[in-house]
Amino acid sequence: MMDEQITLRNSCRFVHLTECPPSEACVYHCSKEEKIDTFFHEDYADYEKQLLGKTYGYYLNESPDALVAAFTIANSALVLDFLQSSRKNKINQRIPRVKHRRQYPALLIAQLVVFDDFVQCHLGDELLKHIKEFALILNESTACRYLIVEAVNHPKVVSFYERNGFVLLYSTEQDEKEKTKRSLKEDGHLSTRLMIYDLLLN
Repeated sequence: MMDEQITLRNSCRFVHLTECPPSEACVYHCSKEEKIDTFFHEDYADYEKQLLGKTYGYYLNESPDALVAAFTIANSALVLDFLQSSRKNKINQRIPRVKHRRQYPALLIAQLVVFDDFVQCHLGDELLKHIKEFALILNESTACRYLIVEAVNHPKVVSFYERNGFVLLYSTEQDEKEKTKRSLKEDGHLSTRLMIYDLLLN
């Protein structure tokens, strides 16, 4: 188990990841989610070559080949067309009426992971905080009002994002099923829930 005092800000260096894997010496795993593990070992470089998103990681200062956490972001949009009126009104109320649009610029958090060796360091909240700060830096050269994430449809995961200021885009899972027409799992539930974070007001 790693030292629980490790923080991304003080214990790690932030890098743009462009090669899969980053190096032969770099060892990291996400054993709970095979798809995420595969993405961060094989896919993110091609993802960037196809102009679909960029991936960033945190290396432990004390061990240059230890990858602590990583995330991938992509350009997206918050589209209001299929939202229930109450949610649409709440979003528009935060923006001057003359500037109301059918969609607003956003960044999608396409992937997010703290790797196995560092899960016990409780870095998830700090990782999301860094992503928010990074999005604000990107706003110096482009416009991005919202962060969007497809959170795994599990109470613990949804609560994690809610604790960090994200809100469900659809108030109920049933409404999200009907509006998005996304495929369901065998148990009849959505695999993920759409959530948003307002960069300007939080």
